[in-house]
Amino acid sequence: MPKLIDAEKLLWWIKDAMNELPYFCETPDDIAKYRILKQIRNLTDAGTFDPTPVQPDIHPGDMVRGKKKALYHGAGIGRVRCIFWDAEGHWADLMYDNGSMAIYPLDELEVIANDQPTEKA
Repeated sequence: MPKLIDAEKLLWWIKDAMNELPYFCETPDDIAKYRILKQIRNLTDAGTFDPTPVQPDIHPGDMVRGKKKALYHGAGIGRVRCIFWDAEGHWADLMYDNGSMAIYPLDELEVIANDQPTEKA
């Protein structure tokens, strides 16, 4: 479990630390501190360090379908081949009974229990 911090407290701390630097950063150390603090502040403001949202409990081998009917265009239920992530989020690589494959965001899929009907949409 990642350690969560309060971004607002961090931003206040950065502001205070920047205010403690000399008005004109003359030494290389002061310039480096200012640049690092400014970069951390900008990245924090941009949401770079926001926690990853909780992902659905989907694993390779699970049978899944799209939460939105338009998502799967009648392809129906697929089996998760693998799960991967990139800068844009978490994804599932699916294989359908007809041999077609697709990649969908994990948060747009739901697991189908073994006792649920598996008819095509």
